[in-house]
Amino acid sequence: MSIRRCLMTIAIACICSPASAAIDDPWAQVPALPTACYSNQDQQQWQEALNASIEAVDQAKYEQQDINASIRAQSTGSLNDDPFAMAQRMQQAMMNDPAAAQKMMEQMTQQSQQQTRDAVVAQHEKETLFEAESKTLSEQYKAALARAMEPAEARWNVLADKLSRVMSDFGNSPTPGWPDSAIEEWRQIQAERNKAYVANCATWWAKSGPIHAYLGRYKNYLVQERIPYEQRLTDEPELQNFQLLDVSTEGWRTTTDYEAAGDYMRRADMLFQLRDGLPRCTSRGISDSCM
Repeated sequence: MSIRRCLMTIAIACICSPASAAIDDPWAQVPALPTACYSNQDQQQWQEALNASIEAVDQAKYEQQDINASIRAQSTGSLNDDPFAMAQRMQQAMMNDPAAAQKMMEQMTQQSQQQTRDAVVAQHEKETLFEAESKTLSEQYKAALARAMEPAEARWNVLADKLSRVMSDFGNSPTPGWPDSAIEEWRQIQAERNKAYVANCATWWAKSGPIHAYLGRYKNYLVQERIPYEQRLTDEPELQNFQLLDVSTEGWRTTTDYEAAGDYMRRADMLFQLRDGLPRCTSRGISDSCM
């Protein structure tokens, strides 16, 4: 083994940090989806756990990408150092494993390249559909919540009309000068809003609700379709190339599952941010928690 290759092997080993090795399965880092109506009710602070998991998975992905890039650079360096010797090694490798060589030749044909392009288009369409569905769900949730709030909003409009006759600037919550009867009516409206929100929550944020169902289908797609697709499209040809170039793949690892788990958590984060943090009014008094 040459001095250069020894140094490269040592460098790759040094890059393999305990942090990346600790996350063999990024999906195990994903916290369970919450079912609470309000974000402040989540057990074990789901948002904080999610943010920490995203950061850990991203860090492991970046570290692994550095390792893979080092191995890739080694293969490029091998070609540049002695192209003739490398060509001989590739020829010998093809003779040693004709099936693998035939597979690579087939991948280079026009028909195979067209199939790859078609697969890329189809995969992009699926990604677009899932993204569009998440936006549609967000709009549907907002519309459903608005419908649930309509009775309370109607009461507020009546109260606002009464207040406008005695006050020029009364705001959206009690201020000095509000009549006691108006303050009591406002509290009742807030309680009605809370009740409507919780009733709507039972449909949308429960385990059997549309948000959980969507995220379950999205995860299945990522695990069963996108990850295997990207491994076939990118990882397998690269590994075959390393084999033909007689480049050690020690330390190499796919990053497709890191990418997928990160995308899943970010999509879940976006959807669960639609929840209210607190009830509209949590006490009989007027406080900052009363909106």
